[in-house]
Amino acid sequence: MRKILIGTRNDAKFRMVKECMPEIPDVEFVNLNDISAIDDSTLVEGPDFEENAKLKSEFYFKASGIPTIATDNIFWVEKWPKDNGFIVHMRKEANPESPRATDEEVVEFFKKFLDSVGGESKANFFYAIAYTDEKGTNTWVSKQHDYIVQTVQSKNFWPGYPMESLLIDAETGEYKGDQKNERRYSKLIECLATDVKKRILE
Repeated sequence: MRKILIGTRNDAKFRMVKECMPEIPDVEFVNLNDISAIDDSTLVEGPDFEENAKLKSEFYFKASGIPTIATDNIFWVEKWPKDNGFIVHMRKEANPESPRATDEEVVEFFKKFLDSVGGESKANFFYAIAYTDEKGTNTWVSKQHDYIVQTVQSKNFWPGYPMESLLIDAETGEYKGDQKNERRYSKLIECLATDVKKRILE
């Protein structure tokens, strides 16, 4: 069986990509915790989420020799005052003194921000997906459907994805954390099922 590496140690991200990927015969998806240790201390991500996905997929393919999918995302909030609404480093915004703010710190930080701008805002996620193998690298950007970010927190969200607990579907009113993958990740599933699958099978 052929292995494809999903270049992350984040269980939530691995679960998301694996659950959203279509079934591909004779392919097993693994993450960085499943293979021999890789020293990625020199891998430094920047502010461009599409470039980050590409950088990670190329780095981990070179280090492991296993075809690699890597993702990165960026959160857009209409009322966010900087960077045209794109929040480049959410955890750094939540706690600049920490190397990685906790999920709880992120939620509390964002609730305070929302309280200062009226309690809610239009919001959306953009996902970048990169795939690297011996033939090279391809990247795609997938814009998800619209949500409202507000201050009442859902109890259902994957650890590692704290902002999902504050998102309500702009059309249905459902919490994102309560939705099935077919709804909350519909655009990502579409990209993985067409563009990425096609590239893997080339």
